[in-house]
Amino acid sequence: MSRRRLSVPLFALLITAVCLTLSPMGQSAFAAEADQPSPAAKTAASIVPADAAFFGTNLRLREQYDLVVGSKAWKKLTSVPAIQMAWGLYQLQAADPQSPPGQVEAFIDAPENRPLMELLRQMGSEEIFIYGEQSCVDTMDLMQQIAGAMRYGPAVLQLSGAAPGYDEDELQGMLLLTVLHEELDLIKVPAMVMGFRIHDAETANEQIDRLEGLVKGLLEQNDDVKVTLGREDVDGQSFLTLRARAEDLPWDEVPVEELKQVETEPNQVRDVLEAVRKLEVVVALGVRGDYVLLSVGPSTEVLAALGGEKNLADRKEFRPLKKFADQRITAISYLSQEMAQRMNDPRQQVDDALEAVEEILPSTPLAEEDKQRLLADARELASDLRSQMPEPGAVMGFSLITGQGIEQYVYNWTSSARIDPTQPLTLLRHIGGDPLLAVVGRGEDDIEQYELLTKWLAKGIEYFRDFALKQMGESDREQAEKVMDVLVPALADMDKIMREKFLPGMADGQNALIIDGRMESTRYHQAMPEADEALPMVEPALVFGVADAKLVRQGIEETGELVRKTLDKMKEKDLADLPEQLPLPPADVIEEEQGTLCCFHLPEELGLDEQIEPTAALNDEVAVLAMSRDHAKRLLESRPPTVGGVLTDVSRPRGVAQVFHWKALLEAVKPWVTYAIDQSVEEENQGQARMVAAQVFDVLDVLAVFETITSETYKERDAWVSHTLIEVNDLQ
Repeated sequence: MSRRRLSVPLFALLITAVCLTLSPMGQSAFAAEADQPSPAAKTAASIVPADAAFFGTNLRLREQYDLVVGSKAWKKLTSVPAIQMAWGLYQLQAADPQSPPGQVEAFIDAPENRPLMELLRQMGSEEIFIYGEQSCVDTMDLMQQIAGAMRYGPAVLQLSGAAPGYDEDELQGMLLLTVLHEELDLIKVPAMVMGFRIHDAETANEQIDRLEGLVKGLLEQNDDVKVTLGREDVDGQSFLTLRARAEDLPWDEVPVEELKQVETEPNQVRDVLEAVRKLEVVVALGVRGDYVLLSVGPSTEVLAALGGEKNLADRKEFRPLKKFADQRITAISYLSQEMAQRMNDPRQQVDDALEAVEEILPSTPLAEEDKQRLLADARELASDLRSQMPEPGAVMGFSLITGQGIEQYVYNWTSSARIDPTQPLTLLRHIGGDPLLAVVGRGEDDIEQYELLTKWLAKGIEYFRDFALKQMGESDREQAEKVMDVLVPALADMDKIMREKFLPGMADGQNALIIDGRMESTRYHQAMPEADEALPMVEPALVFGVADAKLVRQGIEETGELVRKTLDKMKEKDLADLPEQLPLPPADVIEEEQGTLCCFHLPEELGLDEQIEPTAALNDEVAVLAMSRDHAKRLLESRPPTVGGVLTDVSRPRGVAQVFHWKALLEAVKPWVTYAIDQSVEEENQGQARMVAAQVFDVLDVLAVFETITSETYKERDAWVSHTLIEVNDLQ
């Protein structure tokens, strides 16, 4: 029977929009700036200043709501007995006018509140947006500095001896005070605006006037509340304002003398408290144009800045939207480069760690020469790590309703993601056809990273010899020196194998994580009671693209020989009581049509199902590590994937491709739910338990309308683009 398309439940779209708004990471999408107007020009992005720190808007809310409540999935969800019972209990309580639900219903039904209810309906029907101006960048900067101080600060203070006798809470207080004192100019109230599109400004103003009267009455009854209610003109529009000054707080209750106990410099507490006392929070509510606006900030300037000549919709980051001017866009989000860098810059974590080393080293008992050597190497390591990390850039994303479900595009102007998007991902033909999950990607040339790895491994060996060995007792030092005499040459030989065999042999650069679920058994372990029906098992695997299978085979053989020689040398030096053979389970090397398989037999005493057989496999195209022989064979075989979605055309160049069969995963869960009930519930209670399970299965069926998620990442001009499709099908 054919399946009717369900174009996205409301709650899923809202979650999607929030993720797009808050996440500084995201990568993907499309092209071309058509001459037609951008869809962003029809949203609040057309009035938000171009220098916004962040922006997010949700659109077509009523349309999405109607799609949800009109679907068969919603009908089935609301027919679940547990949900019907909860709704019945609410209605029973709502019938009592003295109960909280009854009071809520009475408020909603009151004739004088009908205009308010209509206004709220308008506010939640078309567009809801949130915008943060530049002060939010400063606030995020301060928060990240505090987080960085808390990450390494306690260890630094304890190791350096700068804070003897302080407990954990006192150390954290000391660090917080230090950061705040160093960044007094960042202590401010961030300015943000939330807006709701409406079409009846007169009713909105009437309800705001009504609210003003209610708040005024409450304040008159509570004169100890130090806030000021008033009105303020913003570009000719009257806004209701509520002002609160930090100066009016009960400062005499602040334990100033206790805070001074954790000062690291004179007057830290005084200066920080003075900066806080100057703060003022202004909450403003009013109507401007087609929006009810609610702002929070140090003043109403954030409202006055709306509608200027330079707006967010005109930024170059929003140009990709033009291609979708005729589409049903449901969410748009934006994150400035400055905000992205404050929120998630891995380079800052490296800098924080380096700063911790710089503070600890001077207080250590090391010789001055050793301190300088360690400091120089720490700075060089930090520089090397930073060189491998991308610089965060601006992010713009949006989602839309299509005939297949939800589509999302995210543009990310991060400098480099160390992804190679210039070729098709041929590993898509080696994911086993239709797995539960597949993540396939191609990285940039690894030689630079390998050079850094070997460089710092060599330095680590030097430090072990120059510092760690000197701290050992004579017997342990002799033993360690013997081990080093064997392992260091072995590492040099392994480096030669890597450079001559594995790196060129695996230069294809592709790799994949695959999780399948085709293995079935009624008992996976001897201690496990046998199930009445077969239970599916997740099967993880790794797949690597091969550029030269001959070199890879030679590398494997030479590595095995190197391990054997190294173990023999360790035996000769009486370093350990080593077995005669390698400590690996016995293995069968099998030549199949798909390639060579090396299947390891796990000891019988483990009691595992015989299907669980760790397998390494290789052919001219791929190398595989899997937990079963059958899965390895499927992955060796080249076959067109059946994943569909945005990955239908496997010949397109991509950097990353992902597929997640959500519905198939839920189906795999069901037999385990039944099994859990059979094993954990007494026989006399099994009937009731199965009734509960039936309701759980109904909920799983509803969740399964989100059938498959496919995603691709590619490069378009100077942006990384992530294109995702969530396929949604209503129940039959």
